[in-house]
Amino acid sequence: MNREAVVQLGEVLSPAAGAVKTMDAEQRQAIDSLFSAVEDELTLTDLGTKAAAALAESGDNLRAHYALSLYQELAGEDDEAGRGFSHVARELAAREDWPGARQMALRALPLRPDYRVVRLLMSTWEHLDDPAHKEQDLAAAHSACPDS
Repeated sequence: MNREAVVQLGEVLSPAAGAVKTMDAEQRQAIDSLFSAVEDELTLTDLGTKAAAALAESGDNLRAHYALSLYQELAGEDDEAGRGFSHVARELAAREDWPGARQMALRALPLRPDYRVVRLLMSTWEHLDDPAHKEQDLAAAHSACPDS
């Protein structure tokens, strides 16, 4: 699993998978699947190393930012993971991927509560068709960042 997962992550992070400044829902799901299947510390470390190498190669690699944030979250580096997810949320919002930006903002909030992430989360609602999630999002934001 270890070597295969690292190779698969490399393929998803590669410029051959699409412009490095982008990340669609399918790519996000592929990265999620690789990290959720991790069964040992060595595989997790190798995936984190692969993500960090891709990010060092191109600091604009949004998929690498996301993968590194997942690694940091699983490694217990909450503040760094929260920063990473916040960065990805802002980038997705700039590209008008509102569902993705919302998902990343919700992921960032409990790791690194920040009023700016709450504002970003609220700004996604204007662009989403289904307002039903607002109440749920507000509860999550209030729980993570009550002063905001």
